[in-house]
Amino acid sequence: MEKFLEFIPEVVDFLNTETYFVDRQMWDEWLNLFSEDCEYWLPSWESDTQLITDPQTEVSLIYYSDRSGLEDRVFRLRTGAVSSATPMSRTVHITSGVRILSVSGSALEVAASWVCHWVWRKEFNTYAGHYEYILERTGDVLKIKRKKIVLINDVIPRVLDFYHI
Repeated sequence: MEKFLEFIPEVVDFLNTETYFVDRQMWDEWLNLFSEDCEYWLPSWESDTQLITDPQTEVSLIYYSDRSGLEDRVFRLRTGAVSSATPMSRTVHITSGVRILSVSGSALEVAASWVCHWVWRKEFNTYAGHYEYILERTGDVLKIKRKKIVLINDVIPRVLDFYHI
């Protein structure tokens, strides 16, 4: 398996930047990391070992076929339209195990593991899982073309939103 080591520092920095923006609620900066036509998908589990495979025909925990869904979520947070986010959760994301799975033209297929610790109204919780990205280079800039989030502990104690994963 080719490791594409020359891309690792840039991709690790990019993923750390994404979590930095989320943890500091820098929503405009975070949204700017996504391409306009990005897909954002948190599939549900069909069984203990099988994820659903088609967000168009099966029930996902979160699915946006382009960036407008994420922009809507951010708008709702900013306007106080999300009662489950009042007050806003405090989050810390940790990303590790970053691997470049393939490189094709301007696209990088990336996998990583993640943990998010979050506090809401003095309640502490943790989510964990895997990320699968397609990052696309436009000039010198990487953008998220696709982000699939696999949540391994899908017994959800509170409303789950994009800033928890």
